[in-house]
Amino acid sequence: MTQLVWLRRDLRLADNPALYHAAKAGPVIAVYILDDEAPKHHAYGGASRWWLYHSLASLSKSLEAKGSKLILRRGDAAEELTKLAKETGAATIHANCHYEPWWLNAERKLAKAHDLQLHHGNYLMVPGSITTGTGGQYKIYTPFSRAVRAEFPPRD
Repeated sequence: MTQLVWLRRDLRLADNPALYHAAKAGPVIAVYILDDEAPKHHAYGGASRWWLYHSLASLSKSLEAKGSKLILRRGDAAEELTKLAKETGAATIHANCHYEPWWLNAERKLAKAHDLQLHHGNYLMVPGSITTGTGGQYKIYTPFSRAVRAEFPPRD
């Protein structure tokens, strides 16, 4: 069954858990949706759009070299993914976790209507997973860094 991979900032083939899990489940359609409305004042500016253009062009060439292609859409991400899932008969939408409020809102909408599979792959650890001894958030960097090193000790 066809699998959609919703790409956001994770515009890479190598080390991309969403792409990996989608490919294991069936044929993959990779999609990027430019949604300028949801992030409001956090929408991409000029320099970010330059980076985005070149990153999408590079990703598209990489996908074409593997016999696939990148679908580009513009608009509300949840709505566009729903349309694309209907057009392609995709059973599942895979994406890497993002923690910005606008992406969380889109993920909630998608999860109500689709099999949305979220994968961890953009951060060393899930935000908020390293806490103080009392379960709170660190407010000082040095104790936080020690806790991170204890969780992920350096390799020899």
